[in-house]
Amino acid sequence: MKTSTVIAIVLGVLLSFASVAGAAGYLWSQGSDAPPPAPGLPAVWPGKDGELPRRVPMPSGEMLAALPAGSSGHVLCQALSEQRWEAVLGGATLREVRGSVCHLVTGSLDVSLRLDNVPATLRSPQSVTVSGRAAEVESSGTVNARLNVHLVDDAPSGEVHPYLRLDITRYAVTRPGLTLDDLATSIARDVIDATMAPGADLPAQGRDAVIAMRVTEPVPGYGIQDAPWPVVSWQLCTQLARAMGTSPSAAKPRFDGR
Repeated sequence: MKTSTVIAIVLGVLLSFASVAGAAGYLWSQGSDAPPPAPGLPAVWPGKDGELPRRVPMPSGEMLAALPAGSSGHVLCQALSEQRWEAVLGGATLREVRGSVCHLVTGSLDVSLRLDNVPATLRSPQSVTVSGRAAEVESSGTVNARLNVHLVDDAPSGEVHPYLRLDITRYAVTRPGLTLDDLATSIARDVIDATMAPGADLPAQGRDAVIAMRVTEPVPGYGIQDAPWPVVSWQLCTQLARAMGTSPSAAKPRFDGR
């Protein structure tokens, strides 16, 4: 038998074993009842690409869906107090913001929350209701869970992100009676209740994204920082009209903060 033929056979066998091993690992991570060992809390925090969440004002109504990308992760991380996060997640919790994502870890959990224009693609979702909003959740054994919540009916855009997405990885089952589906739903419910308390809907947009004017004063201690886009516009127009000595009704705020 030629050497090249022998090499081809050996490589084929090795690739077959690799494929089977890869498939086995994939199936295990999707449905195993034995999560990987818990890594514990990281020694260095925040991580390389993270920053500690800063103090931010909480939105209300539908305004959560219209937060600037640089603010949304901070709002999601700060939606619950440190004590409440630890009660929900079942232990000491570290929080960081990575871009527009709120990332939380405990000794046995890794959780990410984000606002997005599209929901995550789920394989076998279960329809649920979270704080009166349509949602879907799926979990794979005891290791992973994902959840989408449809926050507002407005079309997605650069300023409007209609979906809350949540991802959980569990490394150890510390509370056997709590399923990952239930944990994901509980997290989303608490965050939505804290950030979408009764308040204004997103304003309708006319030509050139002009919205109806609402006299709005800066939030004490914050100014316009971390405010939803329409609120930024209303605050700026209110101050500009005052400085010019004219009526705020003459202003033409736009949805995108102008």
